[in-house]
Amino acid sequence: IESHQSMLRGTGVMAFLKKITLFFLFLTIVCIVLFIFFVVSSISDYKEYSKYSFFYFLHTPVVLKELSEHCRGELFFTYSAADGLRPITIYLECNMGFKDFESELIKQNYTKNLTNYSLGNTKIQVETDGVNGNITRVIHVEFI
Repeated sequence: IESHQSMLRGTGVMAFLKKITLFFLFLTIVCIVLFIFFVVSSISDYKEYSKYSFFYFLHTPVVLKELSEHCRGELFFTYSAADGLRPITIYLECNMGFKDFESELIKQNYTKNLTNYSLGNTKIQVETDGVNGNITRVIHVEFI
């Protein structure tokens, strides 16, 4: 009876080790897939993405995240990577009131210039609908 019980214990240990091995294999594969996704998304020159997507958390500056809270209706972002002398450019496409936009930038210490707002090496410009003066596109340019 004792030899039979020790054999069962050995089988249980082997099953446990097999489960742990499969778990770590699965975890390794998930990590590799996430790493590949991160690398590919980081080096892409142009990417459209929505709020709360993986790319949103990875590349969207705080000022655009805060401005997106004032958007009415649908919104999306477009990322254009820096290349040579070309700066990083991120577009926020949505409808937003100008007062909301300007108060958010003032709160974040941006300075208003003739055609844009600036803070350090970042410039923000807007496009309006031309009718009501509502903002339809916020252009965030960062010089690195």
